[in-house]
Amino acid sequence: MKVWILGAVGLWTICSFAQQQEVPIYLDNNQPIEKRVEDALARMILEEKAVMTHAQSKFSSPGVLRLGIPENWMSDGSTMYVKNCFGINGI
Repeated sequence: MKVWILGAVGLWTICSFAQQQEVPIYLDNNQPIEKRVEDALARMILEEKAVMTHAQSKFSSPGVLRLGIPENWMSDGSTMYVKNCFGINGI
């Protein structure tokens, strides 16, 4: 019985280590931003890099779903309007 329990615990330990995946550098918040950007750019193909430099709508640019990079949405219209019209900083 003890041998069976030790075997089961050993098998469980091996399986749990096998399932752990290393986090890519570009997703690791503990890495410096320069390393994260370099890693993300190295993983992107030329088409993905080109697409990210162009807008997909008035206030957004696409992400890279394959790498888990989300869309980028901007919202600076009202802030600039308040600042320009009233001479004060926007919200």
